[in-house]
Amino acid sequence: MRYLPFIGIRTCLICLPIVLAFSCSQKRESQEEQPLFQKVLSSQSGITFNNLVEENAYRNNFDNFAYVYNGGGVAIGDINNDGLEDIYFTGNEVPNKL
Repeated sequence: MRYLPFIGIRTCLICLPIVLAFSCSQKRESQEEQPLFQKVLSSQSGITFNNLVEENAYRNNFDNFAYVYNGGGVAIGDINNDGLEDIYFTGNEVPNKL
């Protein structure tokens, strides 16, 4: 009597490279990816916020605040109900700005 699971494993080991070879396809010229993000200048967007963190051995050491270089936060919502999205920036060493 044969041990059937061994045949299944052997079949998988033979079929897996074939399946992987055919599943990888090259991109066609018509399928060029568009960039997910685009750089927008502050003169075009009107946003001038800069979360500037001054490097200082006494203020920014990792013993006191290990996450100082992770940055602040950003929230988007219609704060003043004008139908436009407002952006709220938080900073580490600079004031927050709406």
